Amino acid sequence: MSATSTADPAADEPAASERAAAPARPPRLREIDGLRGLAIAVIAVYHIWFDRVSGGVDIFLLMSGFFITAGFLRSADAGRGLGYLPYAARIVRRIFPPALVVAAGTVLMVLLWLPRATWGQQLGDIAASALYYGNWNLAAHSVDYLSSNNGASIVQHYWSLGVQTQFYVLWPVLVGLVLWAARRAGLPPMRTVAAVLAAVLAASFAFALWETAENQAYAYFDTRARIWQFAAGGLLALTL
Repeated sequence: MSATSTADPAADEPAASERAAAPARPPRLREIDGLRGLAIAVIAVYHIWFDRVSGGVDIFLLMSGFFITAGFLRSADAGRGLGYLPYAARIVRRIFPPALVVAAGTVLMVLLWLPRATWGQQLGDIAASALYYGNWNLAAHSVDYLSSNNGASIVQHYWSLGVQTQFYVLWPVLVGLVLWAARRAGLPPMRTVAAVLAAVLAASFAFALWETAENQAYAYFDTRARIWQFAAGGLLALTL
């Protein structure tokens, strides 16, 4: 009798306990993919032909809140904690290499083609963007995103990456503290997270309305005036 005929078919399969321990892959939400594609199209169309802010970036910030919050809550619900280190490693691998390559290439372009008198400002803007506080740098210099004739920064488009990266650092701390406090107090964790996110959304949205009325150019880049969009995405993740 051959070895293949006597082999146990189950020997090549993972043990039942291993299959049970493996985290289930979340179902792909095609609606979210469609929303992402729509946001990209809207941003491109409005920037190329209409010279206006489209709202597409707002959709991306909402989706970031959705995906990050959903991932943390799935991990916490399965008893694995927030998994912050793997999460941080994924963020570094996904964002840092391409962003730094583009920043380095932009430095080279500045040195080769732009007048020396502009080097200080442009290299300072590139450094701020590479360190992911480019949005605050633009806000501090009173850059009007809608104006194309005011010496726009060569890396002005990096502002949203700065906002997102700041969110990626802040959000796990907030969600982790809320879950820890809820369990210590004997409160339902998910409902507590929802209540806190709703409060964050309301506070940030109210602040955004006030700051936009006072200083629209600054408010556009202000992370505090953008947090409500991430919170809205987090609340959406809790409902699906």
